[in-house]
Amino acid sequence: LARLGFILKAKRLGLSLNEIKGILQLHDWSEPTCVHVRSLLQEKVTQIETVIQDLLGFKEELESLRDQATSLVDCRPVGSNICSIIEQSGIKVTPSSLGWTEPLGSARLRY
Repeated sequence: LARLGFILKAKRLGLSLNEIKGILQLHDWSEPTCVHVRSLLQEKVTQIETVIQDLLGFKEELESLRDQATSLVDCRPVGSNICSIIEQSGIKVTPSSLGWTEPLGSARLRY
């Protein structure tokens, strides 16, 4: 039961099952685990910092696009265009490149 509790806590810290397995193996072999865990946690922190920077860049691009779009009083589709705001955007970062494809907490649109 203690092992299961450890696994659940480690998962909440963002560790993968493979990473947790490695920690448990070190423990089972009576090897020190803390140096390994510190290294794993540093990797997670670095990953989070990268995602935060990417998200901040994406946010800035979206805000800029939104601000440019406010000057359009009446944006009507022309030809095969659906929405010129989206079609003419020069967005470099995409949600999928950040590892997510839907806004947090949103439901998928179903057709």
